[in-house]
Amino acid sequence: MKDRENRHRISNETVGALWAAAAPIELPLPGAPFCSLRIDPNAGTLRLRTAYQLPEPDVGTLHNVDFHAVVEGSDDVAEIVVSVADDGVEVGYGFLAAVVAQLQKEGRPLAEAVATAVSQFRDLTMARSPLPIEREIGLIGELLFLDYCMSVLGPQAAVNAWHGPLAEQHDFAVGSVHIEVKSTTRDRRVHVIHGLDQLEPLTGVPLLLVSIQLTRSSPDSGRTLAAIIAAVRAHAGAQRSALDAKLAVLGWNDFDADLHDTPWAVRSAPLAYSVDEDFPAITSNRLGSAVPHLGQISDVSYRVNLTDTDPTALPHPFQDFTEWSQQ
Repeated sequence: MKDRENRHRISNETVGALWAAAAPIELPLPGAPFCSLRIDPNAGTLRLRTAYQLPEPDVGTLHNVDFHAVVEGSDDVAEIVVSVADDGVEVGYGFLAAVVAQLQKEGRPLAEAVATAVSQFRDLTMARSPLPIEREIGLIGELLFLDYCMSVLGPQAAVNAWHGPLAEQHDFAVGSVHIEVKSTTRDRRVHVIHGLDQLEPLTGVPLLLVSIQLTRSSPDSGRTLAAIIAAVRAHAGAQRSALDAKLAVLGWNDFDADLHDTPWAVRSAPLAYSVDEDFPAITSNRLGSAVPHLGQISDVSYRVNLTDTDPTALPHPFQDFTEWSQQ
C-alpha cells in the first residue's frame, strides 16, 4: 500500500543527487493528472508543472512559493515554483510532492491541493505580512530625510548618521545636532512620541524634531515605500550593504515589497521644531522630581500636536530639505 501511495514520489536521495549535479533537468511523475518536476540548481528553484485549472492557487502572500500560468502550444500549464537553498531542497521537494499527492491520490483541484500542502509545510511557506502602517509611515519619513542627507553629506556620512535602526535615542546624529524625524498622515501635525527619552536632548547637543506630513496619492504623483527604498539604495552606492543591514533591523524584507503598494506623497512642507525648555515633551528629567520610582514605569507613549507651535529653521546643511522634499 505504501509503495502505491508514494508512486508519484522520486526519492529524496535522487532529488538531492540531481540538485548536486548542478544541471537543470525535468522529470515526469507517474499518475494522473500529468505532473512533472523541474530541478534547476542554477536558479535555486524546484518547479512543479501540471494542467492549468481555475481558480488559481493563492500564493501571493507566501514566502518562497510562486505561481505561473504559461501557454505551451495548445495547452495551458500551471507552474508551482519553490525557491530553495542547498539545505532546503528536501523540504521544498516534500512540499511539491504533497501537492502532487493531493492532485493524483486525492483528486483535489489545484488550488485546494496547494492550500492543503501549505498547511502541511507552514515553515517553508510562512505567510508574508507588511510592516504595520505606523511603521511604514515612520520609515518613509526617515528615508526621505536620509536621502537628502546623502545629497549634502555624502552616502557614507549620511548612513553612519542614521541611528534610528540602532535603537539609539534619536534618529539622526549629525555633527553638533541631533534630529528626530516624525511622520503623520493627519491633517494636523500630531505625532506619537515613544518613551520618555525620545525627546530628551543630550547635554549640550541641540535636538530638533522634523515634522513630515504624508498623504495617500496616485502612482503619478507619489511613491511606494519600495520605490523610495530603491531610490535610496541607488544613491547609497558603496554604502548599500550598511543601508540594507539597517533596513533589515527595522523589519524590511524585499519579499514583502509588493505588499506595500500605496503611493505616498508629501502633503505639505516639512517643518522643524526646537526641542527646548518650551517644547511640550514628557521626559525623564521633567518627571523625575514629580513621580516616585519613575524607573518602574515603562512603555510610555503620548501624542503631541505641533500645528500651532512656531517652527524653527533647520541648520546648515539641512536648510533646503523643505524645498527638496517636495520636488
